[in-house]
Amino acid sequence: MSQHYPLTGNCEQIEQNIINLLKVVEKKSMKLVELIASETNQNNREIKFPSAFLEALINDLMLTDQHAQSRANRQSIYRLAYHSYLKGHIEQAEVLYQFLCTQDMYNPDYLMGLAAANFRNRNYGKAVNLYVMCLELEEENYLAMLYAGQCSLRSDKPDHACLFFRAIINSNAPPGVKNYAATLLSGS
Repeated sequence: MSQHYPLTGNCEQIEQNIINLLKVVEKKSMKLVELIASETNQNNREIKFPSAFLEALINDLMLTDQHAQSRANRQSIYRLAYHSYLKGHIEQAEVLYQFLCTQDMYNPDYLMGLAAANFRNRNYGKAVNLYVMCLELEEENYLAMLYAGQCSLRSDKPDHACLFFRAIINSNAPPGVKNYAATLLSGS
C-alpha cells in the first residue's frame, strides 16, 4: 500500500510532504535531505530544488495517479512554479510548468507559465509556439498575443510580430494593451 504525500497546505507542510516523497522516490533520503536543507534560504524558507530532485519528483508523480490527477495538487504545484518564476528560479519553474502541461495541456495558465519561462530562457521560438497554443484555447487572450509578438521581435521576425500587434489593435483588447501594441508596432 502506497502512502500519499499531498502537495497542499502551507509551505512547511508542502516542504515536509515533498521531503517524505523524496525519501520514497530516491531511497537515499539522508543524502538528498541534506542537499535540500543546504539549499534552503533560512530567511524566507524558500527552496531552490536540485534538478535531480525535480526529475525524481516529477517521474514519481507521473507514475502515481493519486498525485498527478489531483486538482488540488496541481494547484499547489502551480503556486510553487509561479513562486519559483517570481524568485528567478526559471529552470525550476520551467520543469514544474512542463509537468503541469503534461497533466492538463488545455490549461492556458500552465501554457502561459511555460511560455514565460521559455521567454526568460531566451527560447523565443518555443515561447511563441506556446503562446499560440494559448491563443488556440482562448482566442481573446491579448497578453498571449502581446507576448508572442514580443518573442517574435526578439527572435528577429518583425513580420510575425506585426501580425500579433495588428491583431491586438483590431480586437476588443483593453485600451492600455492596444496602446502598448501600437507602440511596439511603430517601433518594429
